[in-house]
Amino acid sequence: MSDIIPFPQNNEKLIKDIKTFFEQEKYEQMYDAFMNYEREFELTTELALLKCEMLLRMEQYLELREEAIVLLKQGYDAYDKLMVYYMTSLHGLGQYFECVEVFNQIIDQVKDHNIRMQLFPIKEDAQMQLNENKKRYIARMKQFPDLKVDQQLYLIFDLMHEGQFGFTDTFAELLSTHPFHTNVQTIILEYLKKGQYNKEVKFTKYEAEFTVQPDQLPGLEYAVFTQQVIPNVMERFENNYGDQLRSEIAQMLQNFSIALYPLEIEKVASIKIWIDSFYVYLEKMLNLSFSPTENINDKVNNWIEKVQKNIK
Repeated sequence: MSDIIPFPQNNEKLIKDIKTFFEQEKYEQMYDAFMNYEREFELTTELALLKCEMLLRMEQYLELREEAIVLLKQGYDAYDKLMVYYMTSLHGLGQYFECVEVFNQIIDQVKDHNIRMQLFPIKEDAQMQLNENKKRYIARMKQFPDLKVDQQLYLIFDLMHEGQFGFTDTFAELLSTHPFHTNVQTIILEYLKKGQYNKEVKFTKYEAEFTVQPDQLPGLEYAVFTQQVIPNVMERFENNYGDQLRSEIAQMLQNFSIALYPLEIEKVASIKIWIDSFYVYLEKMLNLSFSPTENINDKVNNWIEKVQKNIK
């Protein structure tokens, strides 16, 4: 049976309805008309831009951002105009750092003067918002050592999310002079890496001395423990016991990854020994059967015990 071909007048009627609703500023009805249209037809460039304009006027910035991303990936012949909508959505969502970053990446490619004049004010206001936010962060940073652990972590994550990397020297000094919780130390290092801090920092973690250059660190996501130990331990455990405890075990191993960073674990023992030791550690912790001939490596066990004392 052949596919049903929609009548051309249905297409034309929907387009007419969309444009009429737009002229009448009936954006809710216009939104519904777009939903009906896209069930059967692909958007033309004209309609794609009209849909973005509708979402902008409705102040639906999250949907506008997602729509602009989809349209850009689909290669519509309106790149510059779509970038205006994309940057406007970032600004509307308060993603000022991303807004400025996108502007810096694309502005040299935008030749249309009118488009450039739409992009510059968006970027400049986003930059002003970042500057205003920085003033607030300065006051909060003065209190950093006295904050609770969760407050310290929240502030660092907030700074990274906002693209506020003007405190690298402050955090480097704090890290080297204050005995922060190990998780706070790790996230400070993440901040310094993202802020491209290229000076050596010395600090103590689990009574071990570390000297690192943050911009040369792999980053927590790419650390050997995260990339190799966790997936291999998880796979072996699931092969033997199923995946019922998957989320709990994954979280526990992630906690160890955060706590151990930036330890170069291969200088302590081989990757295989770390995997074997953590697998046995899991079995013992969960009171499961395990091979009596397998034992946790002493050096690895020493680190496990140190971390256990600090994980809350």
